[in-house]
Amino acid sequence: LYAGLENHIFPGKIVSCAPQTADSCESFDEYGSTRANALVAGGGYLWAGLKNGIIWRCDLNAADHCDNWDTAGDAIRSLSYDGQGTIYASVAGSNGVVWACPVDRANSCSVVRGNVNAYQVTAGDGGVFASTSADLAFNSQVFTGAVSSGVLDSYVLYVPAEGVNSVGEIALSIQIKEWSQKIGRHCDGAGEGKKTGRVTVRGPHEMKKNVTVDLCDLRAGGHLAHTFSMLDPGEYRVTVRARGFFETAKVTVSPDQTVPLTVRLSPRS
Repeated sequence: LYAGLENHIFPGKIVSCAPQTADSCESFDEYGSTRANALVAGGGYLWAGLKNGIIWRCDLNAADHCDNWDTAGDAIRSLSYDGQGTIYASVAGSNGVVWACPVDRANSCSVVRGNVNAYQVTAGDGGVFASTSADLAFNSQVFTGAVSSGVLDSYVLYVPAEGVNSVGEIALSIQIKEWSQKIGRHCDGAGEGKKTGRVTVRGPHEMKKNVTVDLCDLRAGGHLAHTFSMLDPGEYRVTVRARGFFETAKVTVSPDQTVPLTVRLSPRS
C-alpha cells in the first residue's frame, strides 16, 4: 500500500505500508515542498503525479529510488495505467491537457487532447476517458452531452466487461549447485561489494529491473528468495549474474497469479 503525504513543515513524502499490518508504514521517498496528487502502479513500477508538474517513476523494490520521468508546465492532477505500456496523465491549467506517457521512454509524453482542462483520467478500451470542465473526452474525441456540464470535480472509473486487467508476480528462488572457492574467498572477508550478484528481469514494454543479492547467503546450501510484484501479463526473462556464475530463464506471467521460478547456479570454469 502506498500513500502520498503533504506536510507544511517537513518535506512531503510517499510512504509504503504492509496492507495487512497496522502501524507498518515507512518512508518510501520524499519529494520536497510539493504534493503527490496521484499514484498508480503499472509496468513494474510505481508512478507519482506531483503538484509541481513532475511525473515520478519509482522502483517498487527499494526506497529512495524515484526518478523524474517527465515534467509538465503545471500540476499533474491524476494518473491512470492502461495495462498496455502507457500511463495517462491530466495536467492542470486553463489549457490543461491529457498526456500519454510510454512506460519505456522518459521525457516522451505526448498530448492526447489539449485545451480541455481535464481533472480525472482513467484508461480503458484502447484510449482514455477524462472528466473535464464541460464534457467527457475519449480517444481524442469529445462526446458533448454524454455527461452534464461542470464535471471538473467528478471522478471517472472505467471497468471493462472482462474485468480489470490484473497484474501478476514472479516468486524467484536462487539456489546454488556447487559452492565456488572463488565466491568462498570473498565471503571470508575479501571486502564489501565483492560477494554480490545481480538479478535482471526484462519484460513487456521494454521493462527492465535490477536487484542486487548477497550470494554468501547461499553458502550453507540455502536459497535466496525475492518476489517481483506488479508485473504486466506476458513473457519475462530472468538473468542472474555473479562472480563466476551466469544463468538465465524465461517465464510467463498471468493475471492474478504468482509464478514460482527457481534458478540453480553452477560455477563457471
